[in-house]
Amino acid sequence: FLSSGWETVRDIANMAFIFILIYIALTVMLAAETSGTIKTLAVVVVIALLDNFSFFFTRVVIDTGNIVAVQFYNAIPVVSVPGVANSGYVGDGTKDLSASIMNAVQIQNLYGKKAFDQAKTTCGTGNSVMCGLIVTTVVYISVAAMFWILFFAFLQVGIKFLMRIVGLWFVLIASPLAFVARTMPKTKHFFDQWLDYLIKFSFYPAVFLFMYWVLVKFTGAILSSGTNSKGSLFNSILN
Repeated sequence: FLSSGWETVRDIANMAFIFILIYIALTVMLAAETSGTIKTLAVVVVIALLDNFSFFFTRVVIDTGNIVAVQFYNAIPVVSVPGVANSGYVGDGTKDLSASIMNAVQIQNLYGKKAFDQAKTTCGTGNSVMCGLIVTTVVYISVAAMFWILFFAFLQVGIKFLMRIVGLWFVLIASPLAFVARTMPKTKHFFDQWLDYLIKFSFYPAVFLFMYWVLVKFTGAILSSGTNSKGSLFNSILN
Protein backbone atom coordinates (compact mmCIF):
# COMPACT_ATOMS: atom_id res chain seq x y z
CA PHE A 1 0.00 0.00 0.00
CA LEU A 2 3.01 2.29 0.41
CA SER A 3 3.96 1.96 -3.24
CA SER A 4 0.42 2.50 -4.50
CA GLY A 5 -0.12 5.39 -2.10
CA TRP A 6 3.13 7.02 -3.15
CA GLU A 7 2.27 6.61 -6.84
CA THR A 8 -1.08 8.33 -6.32
CA VAL A 9 0.52 11.24 -4.47
CA ARG A 10 3.26 11.42 -7.10
CA ASP A 11 0.67 11.84 -9.86
CA ILE A 12 -0.95 14.64 -7.88
CA ALA A 13 2.49 16.23 -7.40
CA ASN A 14 3.18 16.07 -11.14
CA MET A 15 -0.09 17.90 -11.81
CA ALA A 16 0.94 20.47 -9.23
CA PHE A 17 4.21 21.01 -11.11
CA ILE A 18 2.22 21.77 -14.26
CA PHE A 19 0.22 24.46 -12.46
CA ILE A 20 3.43 25.90 -11.00
CA LEU A 21 4.96 26.12 -14.48
CA ILE A 22 1.82 27.84 -15.77
CA TYR A 23 2.04 30.32 -12.89
CA ILE A 24 5.70 31.05 -13.69
CA ALA A 25 4.87 31.48 -17.39
CA LEU A 26 2.12 33.97 -16.57
CA THR A 27 4.50 35.81 -14.27
CA VAL A 28 7.05 36.13 -17.05
CA MET A 29 4.45 37.31 -19.60
CA LEU A 30 2.48 39.71 -17.44
CA ALA A 31 5.24 41.01 -15.20
CA ALA A 32 8.82 40.79 -16.31
CA GLU A 33 11.50 38.17 -16.65
CA THR A 34 13.63 38.50 -13.57
CA SER A 35 16.53 36.53 -12.22
CA GLY A 36 14.35 35.33 -9.37
CA THR A 37 11.77 33.94 -11.79
CA ILE A 38 14.39 32.13 -13.84
CA LYS A 39 15.92 30.72 -10.66
CA THR A 40 12.53 29.49 -9.50
CA LEU A 41 11.94 27.91 -12.91
CA ALA A 42 15.26 26.07 -12.73
CA VAL A 43 14.45 24.82 -9.22
CA VAL A 44 11.03 23.63 -10.35
CA VAL A 45 12.47 21.70 -13.30
CA VAL A 46 15.16 20.02 -11.18
CA ILE A 47 12.79 19.10 -8.34
CA ALA A 48 10.17 17.85 -10.83
CA LEU A 49 12.77 15.38 -12.08
CA LEU A 50 13.86 14.38 -8.57
CA ASP A 51 10.25 14.04 -7.44
CA ASN A 52 9.94 10.75 -9.31
CA PHE A 53 12.78 9.38 -7.16
CA SER A 54 11.42 10.69 -3.84
CA PHE A 55 10.43 7.17 -2.80
CA PHE A 56 14.03 6.02 -3.30
CA PHE A 57 15.57 9.03 -1.52
CA THR A 58 13.24 8.63 1.47
CA ARG A 59 14.00 4.92 1.70
CA VAL A 60 17.74 5.66 1.65
CA VAL A 61 17.39 7.93 4.71
CA ILE A 62 15.21 5.38 6.52
CA ASP A 63 17.58 2.51 5.75
CA THR A 64 20.55 4.61 6.88
CA GLY A 65 18.90 5.14 10.25
CA ASN A 66 18.12 1.42 10.50
CA ILE A 67 21.70 0.44 9.65
CA VAL A 68 23.11 2.78 12.31
CA ALA A 69 20.60 1.44 14.84
CA VAL A 70 21.60 -2.16 14.06
CA GLN A 71 25.25 -1.34 14.75
CA PHE A 72 24.45 -0.11 18.25
CA TYR A 73 22.07 -3.04 18.74
CA ASN A 74 24.86 -5.48 17.88
CA ALA A 75 27.23 -3.66 20.25
CA ILE A 76 24.93 -4.35 23.24
CA PRO A 77 26.23 -7.55 24.89
CA VAL A 78 24.08 -10.63 25.27
CA VAL A 79 23.53 -11.44 28.94
CA SER A 80 22.48 -15.02 29.58
CA VAL A 81 21.76 -17.02 32.69
CA PRO A 82 24.31 -19.83 33.24
CA GLY A 83 22.84 -23.23 32.52
CA VAL A 84 19.77 -21.87 30.70
CA ALA A 85 19.78 -22.25 26.94
CA ASN A 86 19.01 -19.12 24.87
CA SER A 87 18.27 -17.14 28.03
CA GLY A 88 19.73 -13.99 26.46
CA TYR A 89 17.19 -14.00 23.63
CA VAL A 90 13.42 -13.56 23.46
CA GLY A 91 12.91 -15.66 20.33
CA ASP A 92 13.93 -15.76 16.68
CA GLY A 93 17.41 -14.55 17.57
CA THR A 94 16.11 -11.28 19.01
CA LYS A 95 18.35 -10.01 21.78
CA ASP A 96 16.83 -9.48 25.23
CA LEU A 97 17.79 -5.86 25.90
CA SER A 98 16.36 -5.83 29.42
CA ALA A 99 18.61 -8.71 30.45
CA SER A 100 21.55 -6.34 31.00
CA ILE A 101 19.61 -4.27 33.53
CA MET A 102 18.06 -7.30 35.21
CA ASN A 103 21.49 -8.90 35.51
CA ALA A 104 22.74 -5.72 37.18
CA VAL A 105 19.88 -5.60 39.67
CA GLN A 106 19.75 -9.36 40.32
CA ILE A 107 16.48 -9.00 42.16
CA GLN A 108 16.59 -12.67 43.16
CA ASN A 109 19.52 -11.81 45.45
CA LEU A 110 17.69 -8.97 47.20
CA TYR A 111 15.47 -11.33 49.17
CA GLY A 112 16.48 -13.82 51.80
CA LYS A 113 18.68 -14.17 54.83
CA LYS A 114 21.93 -13.68 52.93
CA ALA A 115 20.98 -10.19 51.74
CA PHE A 116 19.76 -9.20 55.21
CA ASP A 117 22.97 -10.48 56.83
CA GLN A 118 25.02 -8.50 54.33
CA ALA A 119 23.04 -5.37 55.20
CA LYS A 120 23.67 -5.96 58.93
CA THR A 121 27.36 -6.47 58.27
CA THR A 122 27.53 -3.19 56.42
CA CYS A 123 26.03 -1.38 59.42
CA GLY A 124 28.82 -2.61 61.68
CA THR A 125 28.40 -3.03 65.41
CA GLY A 126 25.51 -1.74 67.50
CA ASN A 127 21.87 -2.27 66.71
CA SER A 128 22.70 -4.14 63.51
CA VAL A 129 19.26 -5.77 63.18
CA MET A 130 17.38 -2.46 63.07
CA CYS A 131 20.06 -0.87 60.90
CA GLY A 132 20.00 -3.83 58.54
CA LEU A 133 16.21 -3.58 58.33
CA ILE A 134 16.45 0.11 57.47
CA VAL A 135 19.16 -0.47 54.84
CA THR A 136 17.25 -3.34 53.29
CA THR A 137 14.04 -1.30 53.21
CA VAL A 138 15.80 1.62 51.53
CA VAL A 139 17.30 -0.72 48.94
CA TYR A 140 13.90 -2.32 48.28
CA ILE A 141 12.22 1.06 47.84
CA SER A 142 15.03 2.27 45.58
CA VAL A 143 14.84 -0.82 43.40
CA ALA A 144 11.04 -0.58 43.23
CA ALA A 145 11.30 3.06 42.16
CA MET A 146 13.88 2.11 39.55
CA PHE A 147 11.62 -0.61 38.17
CA TRP A 148 8.70 1.83 37.92
CA ILE A 149 10.92 4.30 36.07
CA LEU A 150 12.11 1.56 33.72
CA PHE A 151 8.54 0.41 33.15
CA PHE A 152 7.31 3.84 32.08
CA ALA A 153 10.50 4.45 30.09
CA PHE A 154 10.15 1.22 28.09
CA LEU A 155 6.41 1.80 27.70
CA GLN A 156 7.06 5.26 26.28
CA VAL A 157 9.78 3.92 23.99
CA GLY A 158 7.47 1.13 22.76
CA ILE A 159 4.71 3.65 21.97
CA LYS A 160 7.19 5.88 20.15
CA PHE A 161 8.42 2.93 18.10
CA LEU A 162 4.84 2.20 17.02
CA MET A 163 4.27 5.87 16.24
CA ARG A 164 7.52 5.86 14.27
CA ILE A 165 6.22 3.14 11.95
CA VAL A 166 2.98 5.01 11.25
CA GLY A 167 4.88 8.30 10.93
CA LEU A 168 7.27 6.82 8.38
CA TRP A 169 4.31 5.58 6.34
CA PHE A 170 2.93 9.11 6.08
CA VAL A 171 6.37 10.61 5.47
CA LEU A 172 7.06 8.13 2.68
CA ILE A 173 3.70 8.60 0.97
CA ALA A 174 3.78 12.40 1.31
CA SER A 175 7.34 12.74 -0.05
CA PRO A 176 6.25 13.88 -3.57
CA LEU A 177 4.14 16.70 -2.10
CA ALA A 178 7.05 17.68 0.12
CA PHE A 179 9.22 18.06 -2.97
CA VAL A 180 6.52 20.22 -4.54
CA ALA A 181 6.46 22.43 -1.46
CA ARG A 182 10.21 22.95 -1.81
CA THR A 183 9.83 24.76 -5.12
CA MET A 184 8.05 27.87 -3.81
CA PRO A 185 9.42 30.17 -1.09
CA LYS A 186 6.03 30.47 0.65
CA THR A 187 5.62 26.69 0.93
CA LYS A 188 9.23 25.79 1.65
CA HIS A 189 8.52 25.51 5.41
CA PHE A 190 6.30 22.47 4.68
CA PHE A 191 9.29 20.74 3.11
CA ASP A 192 11.42 21.65 6.14
CA GLN A 193 8.79 20.13 8.47
CA TRP A 194 8.64 16.98 6.35
CA LEU A 195 12.44 16.66 6.36
CA ASP A 196 12.52 17.20 10.13
CA TYR A 197 9.99 14.40 10.69
CA LEU A 198 11.87 12.14 8.29
CA ILE A 199 15.15 12.56 10.17
CA LYS A 200 13.51 12.23 13.61
CA PHE A 201 11.57 9.09 12.74
CA SER A 202 14.46 7.49 10.84
CA PHE A 203 17.18 8.00 13.46
CA TYR A 204 15.12 7.64 16.66
CA PRO A 205 16.04 3.93 17.09
CA ALA A 206 19.72 4.74 16.55
CA VAL A 207 19.66 7.46 19.22
CA PHE A 208 17.75 5.26 21.67
CA LEU A 209 20.02 2.24 21.21
CA PHE A 210 23.11 4.44 21.49
CA MET A 211 21.92 5.84 24.83
CA TYR A 212 20.96 2.34 25.98
CA TRP A 213 24.40 1.03 24.99
CA VAL A 214 26.02 3.83 27.02
CA LEU A 215 23.76 2.94 29.97
CA VAL A 216 24.77 -0.73 29.76
CA LYS A 217 28.47 0.17 29.60
CA PHE A 218 28.07 2.60 32.50
CA THR A 219 26.26 0.02 34.62
CA GLY A 220 28.88 -2.61 33.86
CA ALA A 221 31.68 -0.21 34.81
CA ILE A 222 30.04 0.55 38.16
CA LEU A 223 29.46 -3.09 39.00
CA SER A 224 33.02 -4.08 38.11
CA SER A 225 34.57 -1.37 40.31
CA GLY A 226 35.01 -1.21 44.06
CA THR A 227 36.30 -3.63 46.63
CA ASN A 228 33.47 -6.11 46.23
CA SER A 229 32.75 -6.40 42.53
CA LYS A 230 30.38 -9.36 42.55
CA GLY A 231 28.28 -8.03 39.72
CA SER A 232 25.11 -7.03 41.54
CA LEU A 233 23.64 -3.63 42.23
CA PHE A 234 22.95 -4.63 45.82
CA ASN A 235 26.64 -5.32 46.46
CA SER A 236 27.65 -2.07 44.78
CA ILE A 237 25.26 -0.04 46.97
CA LEU A 238 26.45 -1.66 50.18
CA ASN A 239 30.09 -1.30 49.28
